[in-house]
Amino acid sequence: MTKNAKVIAQSNKLGIDFSNKRLQNFLTTLTQQKEGDKVFTLNGESFIFTYKALENSDWLFVSVFDESEIYKNLKNQLYTNIFASIILFSLGLGTIFFISSTHKELHEKHLLLSHFAKSPTWGILLTDKNGKIIFINKVFESIFNILSKSLYGKSLDLVAPMLKCEQPNFSCFADLKRNLLKLKSYTIKKDGKVYRIQITPLLNKYQKELEGAIITINDVTHEKELEIKEVAHEQILIQNSKMAALGEMISAISHQWRQPLSTLLMLISSTEEIVEKEKLPKANNYLNRARSNIELMNETINAFRNFYKEDYGKVNFDLVKLIDEIILISSPQMVMNGIELEFIYDKENNYTCENYPSYLKQVLINLIGNAKDELAYILKENPIYEASIKIFLTKKNDKFYIIVEDNGRGILHENKDKIFEPFFTTKAEQGTGTGLYLCKLLVESKMNGKFILDHKSKPTIFVIEIGALNV
Repeated sequence: MTKNAKVIAQSNKLGIDFSNKRLQNFLTTLTQQKEGDKVFTLNGESFIFTYKALENSDWLFVSVFDESEIYKNLKNQLYTNIFASIILFSLGLGTIFFISSTHKELHEKHLLLSHFAKSPTWGILLTDKNGKIIFINKVFESIFNILSKSLYGKSLDLVAPMLKCEQPNFSCFADLKRNLLKLKSYTIKKDGKVYRIQITPLLNKYQKELEGAIITINDVTHEKELEIKEVAHEQILIQNSKMAALGEMISAISHQWRQPLSTLLMLISSTEEIVEKEKLPKANNYLNRARSNIELMNETINAFRNFYKEDYGKVNFDLVKLIDEIILISSPQMVMNGIELEFIYDKENNYTCENYPSYLKQVLINLIGNAKDELAYILKENPIYEASIKIFLTKKNDKFYIIVEDNGRGILHENKDKIFEPFFTTKAEQGTGTGLYLCKLLVESKMNGKFILDHKSKPTIFVIEIGALNV
């Protein structure tokens, strides 16, 4: 507009009536200064007029703004700025908290690592990804008589001869690179003590690259002594269990042999009379019968001798033959007590197994003995009771299942979880409480199998599961 308040050109997007006299009078006041801004109210709406005089001209350049829209935009911008400030403050606070917690965690891990490295019982050696030794604690140096820090920066291969073992599980750092996911653990003997060495590869987060290795060594002499004592204790339990069955077996065998021995004496006497009368064909028949009785007695004593032979090695053997031997030496007790003992299996299958036959014999003797004791008690009260023990042998895939079943009174529900505990017995003073405990120990700890009570009563069923292949 001109200095006399005449509007020359306008872009009236706000819909202002510039012909209004009050507005014209207001515009006249703008010409009194070269530049500035003023507020004018028209029809209840406020407008901000900013103006500036153009140089070398009588014209003024005037801009008009709706005051409400400006403040609205300012408020929106203010809210946006406040919201952004809150977000930035939260992010900053979160970052501070994260850095603080991370620092605390790193500090705790550093302390833990420091305590671990200073452990008075564990020897520790660390290497970098190139196999160079970067740390050895004092325990490790003491065990192998190494001068303090003398091997720092040296190759791990220098330590390899010290870490010797009977089976060469470790030779050099290259072995670790070839077996990234394999942890090596073995024992060595040094200065009258037994040490366990564990070699662990340290991998990156993708588990594909070797970042180093940690070797730990600790004294396990006491643990090894306890293991030896435990093995000796187990052998004592086995022998005691065998001795407990020995008396009953000898009594039963002597009872069984009375008849064949009497028969042999009678046959020999009859043979002598027949020979004197020169009736040789009949004498030959008597001699054959005598030979059969002797062979039966010899077979029984051989089976008896095999059972008590101390052979705890792992070998290939026929399960059918083994169970037949157990039945042979158990049969006299069954006959003496009036109990039927039956062995059922599929003769078409191959029952060759690689395991510990001596342990399996002991387990079967214990199971048959327990069943016999229970059935003998029932027969005392009910002599016409049809007592029976059945042994089933089955094969499924690469597993053998030996099932021992009897029709005794069974196991009480409250005792089903206790029967495998040591020294628990239901036979009062007549029992030792080691039978079923020993069975479970031998099958699961020694034979790598399973031993379970499959059915508590009517019938009572125990199942032995062992592998057909090497365990």
